[in-house]
Amino acid sequence: MDKVKQTIRDAKAKREKGSNSTKGAGQSGTRTQAELDNLATDPAIGNKITPKTIAEREVGMGLEARGEVSGLVRDPSGKAEFIESSGQKWDVKAYNSNFAPKKGGYTLNKSMESIKKSLSEGENVMVDTRNLSPSHLIELKTEVSKQSLGDRVKFWP
Repeated sequence: MDKVKQTIRDAKAKREKGSNSTKGAGQSGTRTQAELDNLATDPAIGNKITPKTIAEREVGMGLEARGEVSGLVRDPSGKAEFIESSGQKWDVKAYNSNFAPKKGGYTLNKSMESIKKSLSEGENVMVDTRNLSPSHLIELKTEVSKQSLGDRVKFWP
């Protein structure tokens, strides 16, 4: 827990100092390239940056830009994707309607199971909806709302 608190303190200190950095789509505030890389570096896979971790960063920064989360840093433990400045941990889930359910594609039951698993571990959930069909997105949002999970589950974009 001390490492998590230190990571959050370090990120806050860097933001307070200001930086000459890139600001663009899906980014909130100004972040250095090192901070952007850090948000995409996953300790759970050997501190690598992959297309999946870049997508996770886009989701987190997109929600941050909308004001739904704040002060995100990468979880140094690798258990969650991000930790908010409040200390709340966030997991990122991505579901895909473009594959048959037998091949790992979206199903409501499997999606809700994975969301509930993260919630049971104290993590809130960010859902990357870019590969969900409109009907699957409506179905998932409806179920999240029906189960009163809307305050702990955020959808992007």
